Amino acid sequence: MTINQIIGNIDLYNDITPVVEEIMNGTVIDDTGNPATPEVLHSRLFSVVKVDFETECWNYAVANNMFDRFAELFPTSEREIPVDPDLVTKLALSIMYNNEDVTVPTNMRNAVDDACWQIASDEDERSYYDRYCKFFPQGNHYGEAQEAISNFPPPPPSPEDERRKIIEDLAHDPNSHTVSDVMRSGIREVPGIPADIMNFVWESNRPNIRIGNLQEDSFGATQFYVWGVKGAGKTSVLASLLSCERSNLSWPAEVKNPKGLGYFNMLRNALPQRGIGWVPDSTVSGCGQYMAMKRAGGGKQAPFVLFDVAGEVIRDMYRIAIGTLENKDIIDRFYTYLHDSNPKFHFFIYDVTSSSLDPEFGVDQDTILQTVSTYFQENDVFKKSRTLGFAIVAAKSDTLAAGGTYLDLSISAANHIQENCGALLNNLGDIARSVRQIGRHDTLPVIPFSIGKVYMQYVCRPNFDSARQLWDNYIYRNI
Repeated sequence: MTINQIIGNIDLYNDITPVVEEIMNGTVIDDTGNPATPEVLHSRLFSVVKVDFETECWNYAVANNMFDRFAELFPTSEREIPVDPDLVTKLALSIMYNNEDVTVPTNMRNAVDDACWQIASDEDERSYYDRYCKFFPQGNHYGEAQEAISNFPPPPPSPEDERRKIIEDLAHDPNSHTVSDVMRSGIREVPGIPADIMNFVWESNRPNIRIGNLQEDSFGATQFYVWGVKGAGKTSVLASLLSCERSNLSWPAEVKNPKGLGYFNMLRNALPQRGIGWVPDSTVSGCGQYMAMKRAGGGKQAPFVLFDVAGEVIRDMYRIAIGTLENKDIIDRFYTYLHDSNPKFHFFIYDVTSSSLDPEFGVDQDTILQTVSTYFQENDVFKKSRTLGFAIVAAKSDTLAAGGTYLDLSISAANHIQENCGALLNNLGDIARSVRQIGRHDTLPVIPFSIGKVYMQYVCRPNFDSARQLWDNYIYRNI
């Protein structure tokens, strides 16, 4: 019997029982030739024909013990349907194990609720508690389920959710995620990040720059030291400096330091004069390196040396300063240079974006650098006869005054250092006055530094304004 046949002949039925029997036994056929679902019966038959099908089906269910079928057809009925334990179990299993969105008859909801909660409790896994809460948002055990969920770590996001979040984060802050995050999620477009930057990420390989171990040597040259904790940006500052002056610098033939020469060449080719380059990562091995160079041009040019000191060496120097490390072998090589008679200038790199504490010491970079500088002073490193001066380089200053001029960067950097790096600023200032490098009422130089516009923490469109200022005002002026 089809729905259309029932509707067309309804007035011919003196007794509606044959139609009800067809409905209750599921043999009514819909327009597609398939057994009509409860939804189709309601929309195409029950709501069209003026017959109280709920009452008729209820009477048939009582007479034939077909309450399950009645509950399936009229899940919101307020009639008291006897609860079938087997049906309760069947529904609970479908909900909790098969993840099915089944319809639970109103009169059976409490029983099914309790059965589902029992399954969730027995399994005691977050996914079952989540399923219970999703199906029973106002269930009898919702509070208990939420408490149980709080004891589990949050589930990992799906790959698509993670991808979407990375894109949203980068659109707001282009350095909120790394290049690795972007490539792992297969992201090729991000609102606000130029297309050539994204193409560069996928079309070029990031170089691995290794610092190597410091070679003991001795030759006469002005020395410029770059101090800073791991990750402060020392290598990036040096890469910007050397890339800026790439065509104006050469390695002195008389200096034999192959590892230093290799490091020098890697850094001066790290950032292009025009275009896009990779931001050098923190040095991954070795304790430090010196790079000897001289300025190109006519006449005799005096050589000078840039020293890059690995962040781990700074940590060892801090350990020595606070008395937790007695073995000084790792820094003995540096003392060979620090105590020689060559003039020295000391740059202390401070990362203006970092407020984190060292995981071992529980102190910030200001405290570490201030402590190390005090140790140097007490051990005759900053002897007047060989000290040219000191300066704090505020790395990543563009984050303080985005899009501003060099003067804007200078003001923002000086204010930030005064507020966040006071211990180092005051300590170096006192030392500089004691060796007559600045006047009694002068303040220590704070140099703002930016390597350019950085994306995804490792891709850079270089700007050498900061590097040029440092070359002209501090390095070339002191050789």
